[in-house]
Parts: sequence; C-alpha cells; structure tokens
Amino acid sequence: MLSLDYASYGKGGRLYPTYPVSGSDGEDSSPRLSRRTPLYQQPAGLSDTPTSDNASDATLTDSELALARDSTLLVHNGCLVDSLPPDVPPRNPTMSRLNGRVSGHPHDRDRDPDFEPSCVVRTPSGNVYIPAGTLDYKSNSSCSSPSKVDIQKNSERCSLGFGPPVPVLPVRNNLRRPNSSHHFGSPPRFQFQKSFASRCSWKCTAIVFIILSLVLTAAVTYMSMANLLHWSYHGGTPCSVLVGEETSESAAKASVSDVGNRNYSSGRQRPSQPSQNTGGGKIPARSFPPDGTTFSQITLGQKLNNEIAPYGYWNMQFYQSESAYIKFDYSIPRGASIAVYIRRNALPTHTQYNILEVLSGFKARQARASHSLVKKEVTHFLEPGHWFLSLYNDDGDAQEVAFQAAISEDMTQNCPGGCSGKGECLMGHCQCNAGFGGEDCSESVCPVLCSQRGEYINGECQCNPGWKGKECSLRHDECEVPDCNGHGHCSNGKCACARGFKGKFCEEVDCPHPTCSGHGFCADGTCLCKKGWKGADCSETDNEALQCLPDCSGHGAFDLETQTCQCEPMWSGDDCSRELCDLDCGLHGHCVGDSCMCNPGWSGEYCNLKQCDQRCNDHGQCKNGTCLCVTGWNGKHCTQEGCPNSCSGHGQCRVNQDSQWECRCSEGWDGADCNVLLEQSCNDGRDNDKDGLADCEDPECCSHHLCRSSQLCVSAPKPIDILLRKQPPAITASFFERMKFLIEDGSLQNYARPETFNESRSAVVRGRVVTAMGMGLMGVRVSTSTPMEGFTLTREDGWFDLLVNGGGAVTLQFGRSPFRPQSYIVNVPWNEVVIIDTVVMWTGEDKTVSMGPHACRAHDYDLMKPVVLATWKHGFQGACPDKSSILAESQVVQESYQVPGTGLNLVYHSSRAAGYLSTIQLQLTPETIPSSLTLIHLRITIEGILFEKTFEADPGIKFTYAWNRLNVYRQRVYGVTTALVKVGYQYTDCKDVLWDVQTTKLSGHDMSISEVGGWNLDIHHRYNFHEGILQKGDGSNMYLKHKPRIIRTTLGDGHQRPLDCADCDGAATPKQRLLAPVALAAAPDGSIYVGDFNLVRRVMVDGTVRTVVRLNVTRVAYRYHIALSPLDGTLYISDPESHQVLRVRNPDDFSDPDHNWEAAVGSGERCLPGDEAHCGDGALARDAKLAYPKGVAVSADNVLYFADGTNIRMMDR
Repeated sequence: MLSLDYASYGKGGRLYPTYPVSGSDGEDSSPRLSRRTPLYQQPAGLSDTPTSDNASDATLTDSELALARDSTLLVHNGCLVDSLPPDVPPRNPTMSRLNGRVSGHPHDRDRDPDFEPSCVVRTPSGNVYIPAGTLDYKSNSSCSSPSKVDIQKNSERCSLGFGPPVPVLPVRNNLRRPNSSHHFGSPPRFQFQKSFASRCSWKCTAIVFIILSLVLTAAVTYMSMANLLHWSYHGGTPCSVLVGEETSESAAKASVSDVGNRNYSSGRQRPSQPSQNTGGGKIPARSFPPDGTTFSQITLGQKLNNEIAPYGYWNMQFYQSESAYIKFDYSIPRGASIAVYIRRNALPTHTQYNILEVLSGFKARQARASHSLVKKEVTHFLEPGHWFLSLYNDDGDAQEVAFQAAISEDMTQNCPGGCSGKGECLMGHCQCNAGFGGEDCSESVCPVLCSQRGEYINGECQCNPGWKGKECSLRHDECEVPDCNGHGHCSNGKCACARGFKGKFCEEVDCPHPTCSGHGFCADGTCLCKKGWKGADCSETDNEALQCLPDCSGHGAFDLETQTCQCEPMWSGDDCSRELCDLDCGLHGHCVGDSCMCNPGWSGEYCNLKQCDQRCNDHGQCKNGTCLCVTGWNGKHCTQEGCPNSCSGHGQCRVNQDSQWECRCSEGWDGADCNVLLEQSCNDGRDNDKDGLADCEDPECCSHHLCRSSQLCVSAPKPIDILLRKQPPAITASFFERMKFLIEDGSLQNYARPETFNESRSAVVRGRVVTAMGMGLMGVRVSTSTPMEGFTLTREDGWFDLLVNGGGAVTLQFGRSPFRPQSYIVNVPWNEVVIIDTVVMWTGEDKTVSMGPHACRAHDYDLMKPVVLATWKHGFQGACPDKSSILAESQVVQESYQVPGTGLNLVYHSSRAAGYLSTIQLQLTPETIPSSLTLIHLRITIEGILFEKTFEADPGIKFTYAWNRLNVYRQRVYGVTTALVKVGYQYTDCKDVLWDVQTTKLSGHDMSISEVGGWNLDIHHRYNFHEGILQKGDGSNMYLKHKPRIIRTTLGDGHQRPLDCADCDGAATPKQRLLAPVALAAAPDGSIYVGDFNLVRRVMVDGTVRTVVRLNVTRVAYRYHIALSPLDGTLYISDPESHQVLRVRNPDDFSDPDHNWEAAVGSGERCLPGDEAHCGDGALARDAKLAYPKGVAVSADNVLYFADGTNIRMMDR
C-alpha cells in the first residue's frame, strides 16, 4: 500500500516537514541519499523536532524517482499546520505564510486549476483534517491540499505534460513504495531506461513532443495576454486555525482601504531569490513574545519609520483620551508580509488581541519605474484607554516599515459612537447592520419586546409570572430601583422606606407624621398645620394663634378640630353672621332674613307659585305655571293667533274639537280670518268676489244646483267610498293589488290601462290643489307625461290620488279652465304613497317670485336639528316564550302560559294586538335656543297620511307621534314602512323657514298566525314574502329584507369579449362577456346600462343584453361617463376627446347602434382659457365649447350637469 505524504515548499525551494496522510508503517523505509540539499528549518515558535525518518534525505531509484516526482507535483502546494503547543504564541497560518517560489520551475507560475488552495490542519489529538469552505489564497504563498478527485485526475495525467523534466528535489524518507510485483526493492537506473525504451517508440516520442509544443504555446499565449490585460491579483485570505478554546475579542470594526494600486496580473510572479540569512544550515534565532518594556510611547499624528528584523516585532503604545476613529497609514516594502496586533489596556500576543490586520505587500506592477513601497490605510474606532500596537515581520528578511496614526475628524463627527458597534462608517455615514437604524445605529428596528418574558398589550408589557418591570427584565423579588434611592431597602421586590420618605421607590420626602396628627396637611415633606396648631407634626397647640382665630361674629365658637364656627341657636353661616329664618320656603327657595328668596321660575311668598314665560303676559294670564289664553289666541304661551283680526267682522271666534280658537265665518265668507268673499250669484255671468272666476268657474259655485252638471265641477269620488263597496284585500296582497282600486272602472283614475303599470314599481302620488286664496280647487285634471296611465280629478277639498310607475322622477300635469296649466316634477320611489307640496293654480301669470335661499345667521345647522327615535327596534322583539316580560325598548308587554303536558306555550304580544300604536319620539329643540326663534313646524307623512303641527319656540320640546298602522285608505299596513319627518325652524330675522328632513322606520301590523283570540303558539310561524319577514309565534321577527345584501354577478364571466362582437346581443347574461367596462347607469325599470369600451350595452330586466350605442374605437381609448335622466329616461354620454356630451336618441331602439346618438352639448371645438364668449355660456348648448367633459349627472327636473375641465356646467331644459 502506498503511503502518500503531502510535502510543501517554503521560500527558496525548501521543503517543509511533511506528515503522512495514509499508508503502512511496515514497509522498507531505509534512507538512500543521492544528493544533499539543505532542508528548510521552521522559524522559532513552530515545531522543530523532526524524527529520523522525516529529517533524513532519501536515495531513490529511477522508478522511485518517477513516483516521487509525481507525488511531489501532487502535493507541492500542500500546507500542514501543526497544532502542538509552540514555545511562543502560535501564529495564524497567515503569519507563517510559506512562499513556494522555486527557481527554474516554470510550471509553478501556471499551476493546474485543479489545485485550488486549501489547508490541512492537525488537531491537538494528532488527527489530520481538511477544513470545510473555500478559502482564497495568494498564488505565491498559498497552502493547498488536493482532493481525492484531484489526485485521480493527476494520476491519469502524463508527467511529461508539465514541460521539461522536473529536476530531482530532495525529499524526506517518507515516500513509501507500494507492495506491487511491478516494483523491485532497488532496481538499477538502466533498467528503468530500458523499460521506458521498450514501451515508447519514436512515434510515442513524436506525439509527446507535439503535445509539449502545444502546451508551451498555450502557456506563452496565456502569459502574454495576462501581461497585456493586467488581470487583477487578489490577495490571499488568511487560513484561520483555532487552537484551544480562546477567542479574540473584537473591540471595533475596521474599515480598510488600500491606497496603492490593486491592478496586477496573477500570472506574473517575482522570481524567488535565495535568502541570504537562511541559506545553508543557518537557523534563525528563536522569537519570544514582546516585553512591556519594548513598547515605546508615540504621539498621534507622528510619522515613524523603523526596520523590523526577520520574524521580529516593532512595539508601540499611545493613550486615547476619548472615543474616536483612528486612521493608520502603513508603507511596507513590496513582497513583505506584516501582521498588526492591537490590544487595549494589555500587551497583545498572537492569540490575544482586539484588532488584527495582515498587511500584504504583493502588488501588481504597472511600469518598470513603479515604487517599491505599498501603502495601506486602515481605520478603526478606538475606545478610551491605553492601546498597545505590535507589528510583526513574518518574513526572513528585514523590512523597512513607515507608520503614522492620526484621528479621523470627519468619521468621528459623522459616525457618532462608532456606529454603536452595530454598523460600519462608510463615506462619512453609518451603514447599520440588519435590524438596527438611526444616525448612530443605536435604534433597534425590530426591538425585542418585553425581554421575551411577557406580552406587549395596549402599549405596555404584561409580564409572565415571576417577572416585572417595564421591560419584564426584573425578577419578582427584585426592585426596579435596587437601592430604593438610598432611602430604604428592597424586600421581596418592594421598597421598604425609611422614616421620612415615601413613594413606590422611596423617592418622595415624607412628613414626620403621615397625617400631621390630623391637624394639618403634608406638602413636600412638611406639615402645614391648621389654625391653632403647631409643631413639626402639628401635634402641639398654638396658644398664641388662638388669639387670632375667628370670633364667629360673636355668635359662636371656633372648633380647632373641624376648623369651622359652631354657631349658637338662631344663627347660621360660615361666620355665624346670619340670623336663622323660620319661614318654610319649600323646595324652590330659601329663607333670607325674614322672607323667602325663590329660585328662578318660581314666585310667591313661600316660593310655591310656578312662573310662566314672559310671552304669556301679552295674550294670556299665568296661573301656577300655566298660561291661560284670552279669546282668539292659542299656544302654550298664547302667541299663536287663532282668530286673526277678530275674524274680520265676518265670523265668530269659537273653540274647535282640539280646544283651539278659530274663526267660524258667516255665510258668503271664507278664509282663516273670514276675509275672503265667496261667489253667491252663480248665474249672473259676473265675478262678484273679484277673484277672476265667474259663475261656475268659481269652485264655491260647484255646490249650486246650476253648476252641478258643469264640466268644471266634475270631480273624482272619495277613495273611502270606493273601498267601502269592495272586499278588503287579502293579508298577503302586494302593494299594487291593494292600490289597483284607483284604476278600476268607475274609480278615481280614468282611461288608465292596467297593463301600463309595473306591479313591482307601482306607487301612489297624493296632493292638494288650491286657488290663490288658499281654497281647495275641485275639478282639476291631474295626469302624468305617460298618457296610458290615465288621469284623475281633484275632489271638493282639492285632494287627488294618482297611481303611477315609480322608481324615478315623475312629471305631474295640472289643468283646469280658466287657470294656467302647471307641471310638477316629483321623485317617486317604488311601492310607497308620496305626498307632494300644495299646488297653487293661477288665472294669470304666476305671481310667485322665485328667490334664492337667504342665509340665516341665527340658525346653527349642527345644534338646531331634531332627534327622531322610533319604537321599531328589530333587535328587541321577544324570543322568550317561556316567561312573561316587558320589552322596554319596543314598549311591548308579553304574556306567556305553558300548555300542560305539551311543552308548548301560548304567547300574547301587545304589539300584535289591534289597539297597539307605533310611535315616533321627537325632540325638536335642544336645551338652549336662540332668542330669535319663534315657531317650530312639524310635518310627518306616513303611508299617505299627513300630520302637521306648529309649536312655539321653547327649549327641549319633546313630542310623540302615534300611528295606528293604517294607511290613508284605512287599509292595514303589514311589515315595516318608512315615515318622512320634516321639522322647520322659523326665526324673526330670517325670511325663510329652515327645514330639516329625516326618515325613520315604523312597524305595521303582523300577520295573524295561530288566530287563537290574539294568542299564538310559540311553534307556529308565518312568512310575509312581500316584506321578507319571518314572524315567529314567540313574538320575535326575522327581518330578512334588512339583512346584509349578497353581491352576485350580473354581466360577464371573467373573460374578455372580442372587439368586434357580432353576437353580443340576445344571449343570457351569465354567458355574456365584457371587454373593458368603464361606466354604469341604472334605469327606473330595473335595467342597467353598461359602458363596455366601444359599446354601450343594456341589461334588460329579463336578463338579455342589447347594444344601444356603438362608438368609434378611436373615441373610447380613454374613460367616458354615462348618466340617465330620471325624468324621461334619456341617456347621456360624455366624450372628452371630441369635446362633446352625446345623447342617445332612443334607448329602446337597438336596430342601428352606430347612429343611435346625437350631440347634446358642444360643437366639437375646444374651450381655451380666456375665451371672449366664455365658451358659449348662456347660448345654445350645441354651440358651446367644451374643455374636457368628464362626469355627468341629471337631476330630477331633467337638468344636465357635467364636469368640464375645472368647471361644473349645466344645460337646462
């Protein structure tokens, strides 16, 4: 078996001691000396005790020489580090760098790339291993050990491929010959030549020379290109070996930069020259650790030069008074290797140091005249203290070294605190390590919360058991302030304070007595004694101060304990100066002297009479807080005139059924103050009452027998009369089924076709038409803009009822001769009864002047608004069938009885009884109101019922409105309905009444379930499918209609449609695809308009899709907007690039979508800033100039609004 040893070359071609890696010790190892060559002896400090085997020269035969040559080539870069304890501190492999420069070995310059540097390490136990990881080494001072693959590759390679025959090198007798029959003990030299000649013919020789020529040519080319391109030469990274368990403590991090030039070729090496002082058998002197007396004192900023002996030291020291960055400048000879050891407050050694720097003097040469010195610049952050520097020359030659150390002011100022040891100072700023930040890297980006001993909750640490403190860093038996501020001692985690101190950590000065003996107050450690007491703890009586105590007005004595006057009988007050009053002033006053002083709002001798508001003095008389109005005045404070102008002398002031004064006019007169003259002669053809109406044109003549047959006096019947002739609708009837009596034959609405109305959109509009004098006008024709919906006529009181299709704006038209026709636009929701404002008819021009709103400074919109509370609370409906209860939130009484033996319960709910009223609780005014507020107007509309009431201004007005759960037609309302509450505030200094509008929900009737005399079984339930309410027998309801909505896909399947979509119409909605939807609008009938890139598509109510408009592709490469008119259903499209707003001609026509549009606004010209004509404002819309129209919107009265650039513009009807 072959024992392969790794040999390594030192400086001057000397072979280092080798260590056997594998092999057998039983083989012949007798030395055979052929030629003596001085061996390299290790420097002092390394192991120099070779055995007889590895210290003698070997004499090899020709065959052994070949094997030795191959082995030497395989291991000539090897490095084996002995970890035996040296005489001096062991050096890092970098400090004992082995220069393998061998003269006459051209293959050393261009080694095979398979031999990468590595390091073989011997452990203290004697084992040999190769450290993991790839290390970078200098090519001329590296230490490597080939891998198994490398050896296999080299064994397959011809040794002649390395160039000329390698000269025989002296090796030690550690090359073992393998046990093979092909090798003899001592074969003669000629036998080797003969064997070689017999195996290689002249052809083989020619092939070898050809291969050799190619290799030499490649080598020459490689070196030429390397010199031409100046390849970078990277310095070697130290091969670190840890001996023992002692580690060096790094006190700072260094910022190293080479001042010299780094560009040189790795293929050019300086030839090795034999050392003059180590040749022959000369052994260098042993090197000992530096002594403290050899460290010379230096001054920062001083430039020093010194020649360091071979394997010697240059020792220095200096004192650093404050933390700062120190810049070290070195100048070392080319080829030198210097190690710098720096240590704080102690002498450095090879293994104990704070800072270690290895300075390598190997640089590339760029010119023949390049300097022989290499400059190095190193910067370290040094803490205050004594610093010792030791420069070690790790070379066999003396080296001249220049050195200078100075404070780096810029880095010290810009990188405070040395970046706190958590970063590096680069380019004048701290570059923090991961997890740290701040100017000096002192802030932790990801802090460790609560020291990992608790949880961070609500801004503070909740410590685990056994820990405490703000950061949970203290054990339970430790105090947060260990010494208790020097005023106590820590006992079981709490400070036990000494006398005279207090506080959690004994940080507060305490009084000599904690309560100052009960005769004073402790402030800042000093007792402030009460009157009559003195001493440090207020325990002594101050006799001198007794003379200065209050005399209690001579009607009492001063009590030192309570510090108050103890008054004599019949005297009171703090100083006993008030004589007691024996009058009983009650709860609303107190006795002062010999009379009662009343609280505000009360009067009388004994403060038992409640006062009235000052306004009562004008038209009323106060009686114990109640204002009794004189004849003709109403209201709480008698400020509302019930009989204006004493009924103008044409009537009498009487009290109505609501206990309110009003005028009862004489025959021939009407009006609130009886000042309106009525038409008495209805057949003379004259206008006797001067209201512009003659004979039968006047509504008061319609009751005359001569006008009953006149077309002007024809009116619609009352809805109640129609319903009395019909069967009541079913409980499960829909809104349309309950209201369709309005359009039936002989009913209120004439010429109406039932198929015109959509059952899900139907709604009813109610209102009143009056004359200019305020009297109800009968016979007025009321219709909509849709002729198929028919018309109705107003009744004697001027009221009308009209069934329409809701879901948008509806235009109402009013006409009656000789009045001017009028129109009214109202927004009507689905399935509701809407009441409009009173409509006034005029015979001539409309005399009402439209004026803009006026500002009212006295009104506060934030404070002056009503609070509306309804009793309907769906969260408090019962669901407790086994017990009787009172539901205060819903004002419901529940009774429950268990049916014996069944487990069932009979439940009575007062909200399901016939007499239950749904209420709305209102607070109309706040607790503080302005003085100019005079009246508050309340207007409530619910299911066609109109309730109006006027209140006098008062703070905190509260009112409760009760609804009997019937609509205006006396029909039961099931489910939940909406009430509209309007509150108006009228001020003396404001022209208009300011209205606040709110809506609220009220509960109607519940469907009967068990029908057991108003009682229900708790297991019986009923579902109201129109309102989406599940009514349970236990009294609770599930309002499914008010649950969160579910989003579903209406159009599109997630994939894009093609641009030219020929089959995009008619298919079912889920199968349709979209290209780029950008706009959306909803129609009153429930259909949806979608702006899909170049198509405006309409999703019909039946689920089909139709294309309404097809735009040019070039016009829609941007976002456009669409809007639908709620009045007439016209669709508008903004076209920014063409500077126009388009209008769809017919949204129901799908035959020609390419031409189904026209320009509504804009001529196509762009509006430029500074236009003299203001871009067409005030002129026709089609002639206007637009800048960039974007968003569009249409109001209920069909006015188009659109955003044009930075302006909001409008187009009226």
